[in-house]
Amino acid sequence: MEATVNSNKKNNSFPAQLKMNILRYIVICSFLAVVNYVTTPHYWWVLWVIAGWGINLILEIVCHYMIKEEREEDCPTNDINVKSTCYKQQ
Repeated sequence: MEATVNSNKKNNSFPAQLKMNILRYIVICSFLAVVNYVTTPHYWWVLWVIAGWGINLILEIVCHYMIKEEREEDCPTNDINVKSTCYKQQ
């Protein structure tokens, strides 16, 4: 039961974590863009950071929702006891 409660907390807090990750992404990439403009305006190296981190965010979102859909497909019943044992195995 504890494993199920912990996984539910993770699933419920994912949108909050995602918002924080996106906010960090925007703030840090903006700061780096300013640093890039001030130091080397002829070469925009900050685009590599933006692309790499952006791919990471996209993959994190896609993987979270794909895994969530797979879990729901593995446990199609609405019985709470069956779902909790199904989630414990993963």
